[in-house]
Amino acid sequence: MILIIKILYVSENKVTLMDIVTKYKIIKKYDDSPGWAIYLYTNTDGEGWNKAVYGSFMAKDPVNDLTFVFSDKFSAVHYAKGMFKSAEFID
Repeated sequence: MILIIKILYVSENKVTLMDIVTKYKIIKKYDDSPGWAIYLYTNTDGEGWNKAVYGSFMAKDPVNDLTFVFSDKFSAVHYAKGMFKSAEFID
C-alpha cells in the first residue's frame, strides 16, 4: 500500500516508476505458473510488488491480484533490466 501511495504522489509531478526504483529482486511468488514477480524498492522509501494495470493479461489475476507476473525467472530479469535500467538488481 505504501508503494502505491508514493507512486501516485510522484506521478503528479511527472516522475515515473522507472525514475524512482533504486533496486529490485526477482522472486518466485506463486507455486503455479506464471509465478515469477518483481519486488521493487524506491527512493521514496516505498517497496512492493510491481503491479500491472487493472484488467491486464500480465496480472496474476486481472481483477483480484494485479501482481505483474512472468512464467520464468529469465523473462522477469530481462523485463526488469530493460524497464529499470538505473536500478540495482539484487540476486
